[in-house]
Amino acid sequence: MLNKSDLSIETAVANCSGAMEADTISKNGRSSKSQMSRRQFLFYFVVATFSISVVFTSCTKNVRFDGFYQTQSKEDYKSFLRFYSDSTVLSVTTDGDAEASNLISWFKKPFDNPHHSKGKYEIKENKISFTTDSSNGKVVYKGTIESENKLILNFKSLINGYEGKEVYYFIKLDLSE
Repeated sequence: MLNKSDLSIETAVANCSGAMEADTISKNGRSSKSQMSRRQFLFYFVVATFSISVVFTSCTKNVRFDGFYQTQSKEDYKSFLRFYSDSTVLSVTTDGDAEASNLISWFKKPFDNPHHSKGKYEIKENKISFTTDSSNGKVVYKGTIESENKLILNFKSLINGYEGKEVYYFIKLDLSE
């Protein structure tokens, strides 16, 4: 079994010119020296590098494009977001009785309604941020992508100064037509 110090990159690089020595514990519990060939070292190095890249790649989350994200009805209103693969985001706030399936036409291109807010979103790892703009003004959003079905967003209206935090849940919809 390798000691933690034997797994450091510095140790591996320093010993890479020949066979690597590693302390091992034999079945009887005594420490002994064993040789690790260059081929074994390269194998373990490649496996470790691949494992690290998988971990970092899996940290990046994305939003879905096949429906809307919707808040739960609060104070007689609901907010809806639709994301597009070209980094466009649309935002609509309605009364609490609105159903996402009845709003599909509001979220179709071209986005010509001046009262609907639109912007460009940016995702870094599991963080998302965007500012939407309408004829009324701007709203700034920053938050996290908890999963592809859940967003937690802090927002600040530059229209009236109102700030808050909302949880958005994904609703899959048939957006074809």
